[in-house]
Amino acid sequence: MTPEQARWIPKSEGPKNPAPEDHSVGMIAYPSPVLEQPGAHPAEGEKASAVPSDNNETFNKFDATSWPETVKKLDENLTALEQLVEGADDAKMAAIADTIAHISAHNAYHTGQIVMIRKLQGSWDPEKGVK
Repeated sequence: MTPEQARWIPKSEGPKNPAPEDHSVGMIAYPSPVLEQPGAHPAEGEKASAVPSDNNETFNKFDATSWPETVKKLDENLTALEQLVEGADDAKMAAIADTIAHISAHNAYHTGQIVMIRKLQGSWDPEKGVK
């Protein structure tokens, strides 16, 4: 996805276009690296940065120039989470299972949003993913 595609916000049916609750792919992806920093996984009992009191503190910091770094950080965080699960023994998995389930459900929700936005935009290639 290009930075320009990542900034695209779908038009709302309502009177305001875009509506304040509408997001771009970049706005959805950007908070993940901020809140789930490598080496600061809640599943390992470590604290990440303080959670912002308002989504505008994170969503609205995204811009086209930050997109490559956003993608890189998001990939690093998802890879670190995968490695954490792969390396965990049964006792560790039992201890972190609820947190891993929560993080995975959260990520799945946002992945669905991203797929839907890209389908609305016309930038989704069904041959490379969900049809």
